[in-house]
Amino acid sequence: MNRLINLSTRARQIYQDEGFVSLLRRGFAFVCSYFFFYRVYYLFVCDLRNLRQLNEADLLPALQDYSIKIVTTSQEAAQLEANGCDFRSHDPGAFRMLNSGAIAFCIFSGHELASIGWAATTQSAQNAIGEQPYHVDFSNSEAYSGRFWTSPKHRHKGLATHITLILYTYLRKNGTQVGRTMAEIGNDVTMRICTNTGFNVHARGSYLRVFRWKSWRERPLSIEEQESIRQKNEPHR
Repeated sequence: MNRLINLSTRARQIYQDEGFVSLLRRGFAFVCSYFFFYRVYYLFVCDLRNLRQLNEADLLPALQDYSIKIVTTSQEAAQLEANGCDFRSHDPGAFRMLNSGAIAFCIFSGHELASIGWAATTQSAQNAIGEQPYHVDFSNSEAYSGRFWTSPKHRHKGLATHITLILYTYLRKNGTQVGRTMAEIGNDVTMRICTNTGFNVHARGSYLRVFRWKSWRERPLSIEEQESIRQKNEPHR
């Protein structure tokens, strides 16, 4: 019952933010994904000593009346919602991810969730964030991030870049040495964010699921391929 309520809330949010056509398109894709799912990604890695420095002034004046929240438990999330903050309407799996050990990094505009990203420092948390089994060596101070989202009304304001820096600055202070993430090929915005924050593309991953059968393959990229991708996505001066 809770899952149906969460899905209904998410559908209403998509309809309000993106319109009826987007709701139909995304709803159809959601249903189909239960039977067949195929995506290709670029895989990124970052030595966190090379992470770009966080400058909170970058958010101003793009976003006024904002606050940053780091949520580590479902109890903290429930308290945010009790205080009027909109935490999980965009993602029905938010509490499940928190209960699996994932950490949510949020930017709120007033009580509205403007942007969010998720981090995992354990295998169970990574599994909860996404089903793609990108190899992360958690026993060797590595961490994973994914499931980034920004409200349509707050896009093109630098929030996703900022939340990425908040996330990995926090992890670095807590002992993480290497960050890993991925970007679906064709998602130019995410590609530029990864490049702009200090991540290097190193491999290409392909994920296929047909009903319960799954396949994941990683192919290292040549130096020439890596450089070509970096030049294409580096910020313009």
